[in-house]
Amino acid sequence: MGSVLHRTTSAAGTFSDLADNGFVDFKDLTILLANWNQDVPVVLGNLVDPDTTPVNFEDLTVLLADWTGPGPAAAPEAALGAEAVPEPSTSLLATLGLLSLLFFGRRRRK
Repeated sequence: MGSVLHRTTSAAGTFSDLADNGFVDFKDLTILLANWNQDVPVVLGNLVDPDTTPVNFEDLTVLLADWTGPGPAAAPEAALGAEAVPEPSTSLLATLGLLSLLFFGRRRRK
């Protein structure tokens, strides 16, 4: 395996942010895959060892380890929105559980 020789960060602060848009997402993955198996600099996807190895699975692993998805690099959970809404099935299960507890509790008293 190659060693990390030239780790630099982009202006946004994330090493694997090849598109320099503040987060690591499909744009960065597209840049890396477009240069697959080629000797290119860090800004084109060669994240591990740009002097001696082409873009390969090691570079892909580094990019995926820094993955933030569609949101700011510092806070990927901000992309989820301010209010998280539970799935309908979760609400339904919680309601059924509460009703069954009330039913069996009332039945026990009688």
